[in-house]
Amino acid sequence: MSPYYQSTIITLLTLIGSFTNHHIQAVERHDVLVVVGAAGDELYGKRFLEWANAWRSASERAKATCHIVGLDQLNKPEDTDKDALHRTITTAATTSSGPLWLVLIGHGTYDGRLAKFNLRGPDVAAGELTEWLKDYPRPVVLLNTAPASAPFLQALSHPGRVIITATKSGNEGNATRFGGFVAEALGNAQTNAEADLDHDGQVSVLEIFLSAVHAVELSYKKDGLLATEHPLIDDNGDGRGTRADWFQGVWATKTAADKATVDGIRAHQIHLLPSDAERTLSDADRKERDVLENELALLRAEKKTLSEEDYYRRLEIIMVKLAGVYGRVGK
Repeated sequence: MSPYYQSTIITLLTLIGSFTNHHIQAVERHDVLVVVGAAGDELYGKRFLEWANAWRSASERAKATCHIVGLDQLNKPEDTDKDALHRTITTAATTSSGPLWLVLIGHGTYDGRLAKFNLRGPDVAAGELTEWLKDYPRPVVLLNTAPASAPFLQALSHPGRVIITATKSGNEGNATRFGGFVAEALGNAQTNAEADLDHDGQVSVLEIFLSAVHAVELSYKKDGLLATEHPLIDDNGDGRGTRADWFQGVWATKTAADKATVDGIRAHQIHLLPSDAERTLSDADRKERDVLENELALLRAEKKTLSEEDYYRRLEIIMVKLAGVYGRVGK
């Protein structure tokens, strides 16, 4: 890097890192819809309840609205958990412009054609959720922590959505541990330094995913077992999904053979529990920042194909714009 670009980039990074956080803004409200499936036995029932309560507690800390389906008695004899799920998704469509988190905790099945999440009463299929969320006006973060969940990623992948599944295929049908480690990472989101990979004082959806996957791998090794679950994340809308071993820190270090856009960029911009620094940004500034961060990530992916001069010239343009966003804070 030339001395000019080196000096300029360091100056811009200093400006971005030094913005004050005394002017706290109200962030867009998130809705968290936790769906607890049919447990099958007391052991799983207790486990699923613990995981659901972790989401409830995190939602309270985040001042998000938490809806839980599958634990309470239904209002009408003819009502089902599937009806309640559909109704809650529909009702939440226009209550906020912030993300809707849809968390599936339980068991799942796949018969080679249809993937389903098991509920009390009729199950919900991946295709049904796809239809319910068609043209949905809010960003969606879907975490299906059940076995045989990968087909939900392929069915529900869409630009602007973050889809996470506990398995890499519908054929991984054994009970999963992923949901518990997701709940643990979420519960420690404000104090877990290990999960905060970029040390910005908050834990993003991507960091929750990476932290939980690491914990899953360690748990199988500790028990001397081969892992029967391999979680995936998709946030670029291509329906392929990406394994955690593609990432170093919060950056994807591998690329698809056809140079497809990597996953993880959008997921790293969403936080259920934002830091005070994040709250200093207005919604408009946050959206502009997210666009610029996306451009930065795409530029990093192109670096090997660019000359050094062209790479740092384009990098400077993005960093100047980012510095402008942070420079408006408090004014």
